[in-house]
Amino acid sequence: MPVPYGVACQPAALQLAHGRPMSQATQQELLIFTLTNVSGTGCDLRGYPGLALLTAAGRLLPFHVRWGGDEMLTSTRPVLVPLAPGGTAYLGINKNACVRHYYRAAHIFQVIPPNDYQALSYYKPGGPILDYCRAGDPGHTVDVSPVEPTLFDVLSLNLTGGSR
Repeated sequence: MPVPYGVACQPAALQLAHGRPMSQATQQELLIFTLTNVSGTGCDLRGYPGLALLTAAGRLLPFHVRWGGDEMLTSTRPVLVPLAPGGTAYLGINKNACVRHYYRAAHIFQVIPPNDYQALSYYKPGGPILDYCRAGDPGHTVDVSPVEPTLFDVLSLNLTGGSR
């Protein structure tokens, strides 16, 4: 296990990117994101990131955000993730597909690193989107994983068959 650096990663030291596409269970919308340390010094992340989802025009969509696991994301407690310069951490967001008709779509993903307040934004035309469902629809809730050291750790142990 890597040795902690003893200093929290600041948003200016991190770059948010869309991770590789993942196979999803039926009726699930799973997205993986990465946080890469683009600074010249190591830093640590631990915990759940903040999340805001916006339309392409920048309008906040009032999803219900829930931190913890679901059928696609890990339910394990957050761990310390030391990030060397150039190192990458992973996080996942997942939601049910809309049961009724979707209202709008999230195109802009704002992620706040754990224990911070400044958001990092990700938007790519034609990139990942999440359909927005109104309150009362199972797809109104977005589950968020903790920041993890590997993609494998982000996924539910039910999917990977592993243990920590």
